[in-house]
Amino acid sequence: MRKKWLLELADELEKLASTKRKKMPKFDLEFWGQQRSTKIGKKVPTKLSCATAACAVGTAMLLPSFQKQGLKCSVGPEGDMYPIYKGYGGWGAVEKFFLIDNTDAIYLFESGSYPPGYTKGKRGLRAVAARIREFVKAGGAPNNFLRF
Repeated sequence: MRKKWLLELADELEKLASTKRKKMPKFDLEFWGQQRSTKIGKKVPTKLSCATAACAVGTAMLLPSFQKQGLKCSVGPEGDMYPIYKGYGGWGAVEKFFLIDNTDAIYLFESGSYPPGYTKGKRGLRAVAARIREFVKAGGAPNNFLRF
């Protein structure tokens, strides 16, 4: 597990949650990311903007420090964003980047592993950041979390 990178992501999520700006990226665990202004042939987004909706992983793939480590953002024809890392895409990229297994990735970043009302907006940002911190402190997901 790359604790430093996970904690850096938690810090960024908490920073976004405390932002007072009205125009800020939308947080939603339902999908990797969506760039409203992205069309086929347009440049892949490299930073969060108010035109971006993203989950925690979507946020991570747009952080310059993570981009330097090789986490990339790919954009599909409809503007859907997804993570790429060392030839892996989607959940494989998440697992390889953070050095966690699939169950841990699901526990941390999948909307279905959070209670209703804790997957979007500032509440969602805080919930994911807190879970990441607990995960790092405990050395993994709780034993009672469903293992695949």
